Amino acid sequence: MVTRTGMALFAMLLTGMTEAAHATPAACRERLLPPPPGAATGQRPLTARDLVALRDFGESNASPDGRWAALILRRANADADDYCYGVVLVPLSGGPPRIIDSGGDPILVRGDLRGVADIVNGSIDENGPVWSPDGRSIAYLRRDRGITQVWVSTLDGQARQLTHLSDDARGVEWVSATRVRVRIRPSGSQTADIVSEGRSGYLYDRRFWAISETRPGLAPRPFASITLNAVNGRPAADVVAAAEPDRPTAAQLFVRFPGGGLAWTEPAQPVRYAGPSALQVAYHGRHLACGEPCGSRTAGIWARGASELVFLRGGSSENGGRTELYRWALDKEAAPRRVLATADALTSCGLAGRLLVCGRETALRPRTLVTIDPDTGTMTTIYDPNPEASGLIHNRVERLQWTASDGVPSYGDLVLPPDHLPGQRHPLIIVQYSSRGFLRGGVGDEYPIHLFAARGYAVLSITRPAPPSRESDATDIDSMQRANVTGWADRRRVLASLEAGIDAVLKLGVVDPARVGLTGLSDGSSTVQFALLNSDRFRAAATSTCCESAGALSTVGLAYSDSTTKWGYPAPGFDDPDFWKPYSLAANAGQMRTPLLIQAADREYRLALETYAALDHAQAPVEMYVFPDEHHIKYHPAHRLAIYERNLAWFDFWLRDLVSSDPGSAKTMARWQALRERAPK
Repeated sequence: MVTRTGMALFAMLLTGMTEAAHATPAACRERLLPPPPGAATGQRPLTARDLVALRDFGESNASPDGRWAALILRRANADADDYCYGVVLVPLSGGPPRIIDSGGDPILVRGDLRGVADIVNGSIDENGPVWSPDGRSIAYLRRDRGITQVWVSTLDGQARQLTHLSDDARGVEWVSATRVRVRIRPSGSQTADIVSEGRSGYLYDRRFWAISETRPGLAPRPFASITLNAVNGRPAADVVAAAEPDRPTAAQLFVRFPGGGLAWTEPAQPVRYAGPSALQVAYHGRHLACGEPCGSRTAGIWARGASELVFLRGGSSENGGRTELYRWALDKEAAPRRVLATADALTSCGLAGRLLVCGRETALRPRTLVTIDPDTGTMTTIYDPNPEASGLIHNRVERLQWTASDGVPSYGDLVLPPDHLPGQRHPLIIVQYSSRGFLRGGVGDEYPIHLFAARGYAVLSITRPAPPSRESDATDIDSMQRANVTGWADRRRVLASLEAGIDAVLKLGVVDPARVGLTGLSDGSSTVQFALLNSDRFRAAATSTCCESAGALSTVGLAYSDSTTKWGYPAPGFDDPDFWKPYSLAANAGQMRTPLLIQAADREYRLALETYAALDHAQAPVEMYVFPDEHHIKYHPAHRLAIYERNLAWFDFWLRDLVSSDPGSAKTMARWQALRERAPK
């Protein structure tokens, strides 16, 4: 039966029981389909539009019978500034994919931050469809007209909207073959209360996330769930899952063997904040140790049969970014056997029968869907949504590893133009701060690596080293951050690693050390501002977020100022020139002559205002653009295209002395010529 509380919650969330019409524009569905095999695409160079229009997918899930993988495919359209979405079934035995639904808008990732609920960061949610236990239907989230609902589709494409909620659906899972549990977060009267408060003025307090909002944010509220009939969307009795017996309290990843035995990960040092996790295995009453392979970086564990453990270890800055797959016959082998080690990124892996199904990205190829045989490590591509890409990207990629002056290792990928000749020295652009998988545009995807290389640049895509707090005994986020901030320890470590990476490239004799550009978003932006003040290697820079300074931190809000004070930053209103001297561009504006391009979101540009004003007043070469309706990560296709093209033009101007002859760029070139007068001769 449905409880009275459940009925009341369900009634509050419904906007109506009438099912919306389901119409799918044919053009959108066609855009999701790759060209037929053998279609002539012609030889041409990669363009910014090609990068924007790549087909992407996130999590994939295999059907219970191991016949299909389901995923949500998306493709951006810069001209219309929108996305095409489709729910795709991929046969695991091979064959063409099947689109069973299309339509919808991006669902953006959000989270609670310092007492404010649901701060949007701009990343697109990549959760995949979920299968019913009988494998006959899939459920998924779809966003239309500003609200996210649950949809259900059969395998033959009979898709229907299941929920009609007034608050977004946040997740969905099957609790039986005929019932789904929907995760929600009721907003209650909070929004109405804030509107009412605004009539007499908002009290400025710690509810404000002031960098992006002009009114108080919602307070975090508990999540709730409702159980619905998967056919008609009406309330249904919940099915309470039995607790998994013997599951360790601190278990993160967990798997049970059919014949008895457990494998799980848990914190290796529980008192440490964000410390490493270790893989534990118990089999027939014995705890099995496997040494270093079980020590850290476990990204996935699976029971294959009654006595075989398969586990995946993710790459790190310490091991050169290699992903490793292990197989362990617990009844026969004393230790696991590594069957695969690769620089490729393997994502969203799941077991389907005897094979793993994973998303795979290489430095030169966007994500494909592959099967991996844990017996041999053999990978087989079963779905490539972007077959055209193989004919467009021909750059050369080499993975480099280095150790900085402080003894900390890291790595990066050096990308050279396809026509590079021995003895050529290219201008070098640094892209940050995680080099993994397809080298698109760095963290935030704003600096088009392969476009730069095709244009004649060498590009070093770097992975930042582990922070100093990794070696500390920090027990909470504040003490962890203090370890990083004290003496600017983390920023100094990242710069030392960055310079070691540049030195590794210089030894190859392929770049001009007098023409080096630096880019970054978020943590990468912090590296940019520190590097421009503590290194003389960089001739031009571009950043996607900017910049910390004495007067900027309070623009985020009171709660953020509370945190930064705990981390060791000066409290608001207390001047500390010695603290800011190594880090603040605003405090050093008179000495800053490196050309700096800032391309910020409208919800974050306030943080850059003090720095921009100080640099402009000091006649430093700086230019800033503000993009509307954007967040920390910019997701609008039209904006991404503009950002790509402006970054290309910016570094062409400053590193190659190239002035665009496009009449539409005349005003921009005139401004940059004026900025050149500010830069050192």
